[in-house]
Amino acid sequence: LTPVASITPVMVNGVTISKCSLSNADIVQKNEAGKGSSVRVILAGDVIPKINTYITASKDVFIPEKCPVCGTILEHVKNDLYCPNRDCNGRLISLLTYITGKDVLNIHWLGADTVKEMVSSGIIQTFTDLFTPMVSKSKKVSQELLDRLVKRMQSLNMMELLMILGIPHMGRALAVKLAAEVLNIDGLINLFTNRIRFESVYISDMMKETLKKWYADEYNQKLLLKLKSLPLRCCK
Repeated sequence: LTPVASITPVMVNGVTISKCSLSNADIVQKNEAGKGSSVRVILAGDVIPKINTYITASKDVFIPEKCPVCGTILEHVKNDLYCPNRDCNGRLISLLTYITGKDVLNIHWLGADTVKEMVSSGIIQTFTDLFTPMVSKSKKVSQELLDRLVKRMQSLNMMELLMILGIPHMGRALAVKLAAEVLNIDGLINLFTNRIRFESVYISDMMKETLKKWYADEYNQKLLLKLKSLPLRCCK
């Protein structure tokens, strides 16, 4: 969950800013950023609204204990708050918005509002629904758009798939390196289950531990097997 501050609208470089990301829960607590506090904002890179300085603190700081979408008790991991419920629609919307965005798959014709509508209307209920034919249940989402989305997802290469699996710290550079090692989903499963081969991969020890922890989760093992059974380009 990423906290967002609603601020008194202010003009910066010709742009009116009314909301700023607070990055994570720890920053909110550390700076006592709550209702009534004062901040100085800038446009980072002349584009992104960012709080540059916390001027006055607030006694009205709110850190949620439950997920605002599904009501599950939140987990505090390092600096961040997470909803542990894999069936949470909020998690699914966040994941789909991220993977279809410009930093990952760059599906520019699929906006955040459409993603929310697909989930809220029940068109998409799980991550793997993206890879199989979907039927529109909303007047706001055309069947043509859904067919186009499924076609794009089924054509993912291995590098793209690695980036959307939810593996922590899996950036593009690492995904390119691993994709060259494993080639397809069978190769990825083999990498995880073959200790000698896994240890020979030239990546940091920290990332190896991250990968081990990800694959140790039975949910992720089942996810790979499910994806392997689907008609995806990266299964061939």
